Amino acid sequence: MPRPTKVLVLECIPHCHGRDEGLVLYHFLRMKMPSSVRYKVLKGKKDLIRTLERTAPDYRMVHFSSHGHKEGYFSLVQGFLEAEEFPKNCFKGSEVTFSSCEVGRSGFMDRLREQTGMSKAIAPMNDVVYIDAAMFYLHYYYFRCHKRYSALNSFLRTDDKLSDKMKGGFRFFEWLRP
Repeated sequence: MPRPTKVLVLECIPHCHGRDEGLVLYHFLRMKMPSSVRYKVLKGKKDLIRTLERTAPDYRMVHFSSHGHKEGYFSLVQGFLEAEEFPKNCFKGSEVTFSSCEVGRSGFMDRLREQTGMSKAIAPMNDVVYIDAAMFYLHYYYFRCHKRYSALNSFLRTDDKLSDKMKGGFRFFEWLRP
């Protein structure tokens, strides 16, 4: 039985940085799906891993707001996290969106998919400004959750309208089931 459409927004950037892209997305999603979206601020690596093990498997869609690096890791409030450190199958069959700079490059998403089991992902190929990430994902989730378009169709519509107006170079990933 497929999981209901529920969205988990994971905020890994300190509030004091003034870049609350995840919080903006959370409030937008709550307008349409008040009981189907959850927002969690994570303080560090242990907190993130515990949340991924206990909470993420219950969600069909997960949005991951953090700093990212083209070398293939996430920068958290306390520490770093590489693809191989994510709990095994924590995103099994889920759609995961990232606002983390450059994590859509150099095979990182393939390594992350192998570890987590996610079925689809969207991630920036380059540096992305926080307001651009917020606008991109507000637009994407409007199509995905409100209009109920497929993940790919929602991405293509969003990318078509916004790609020339913002930086980041968002990329859609989809993997065939093993």
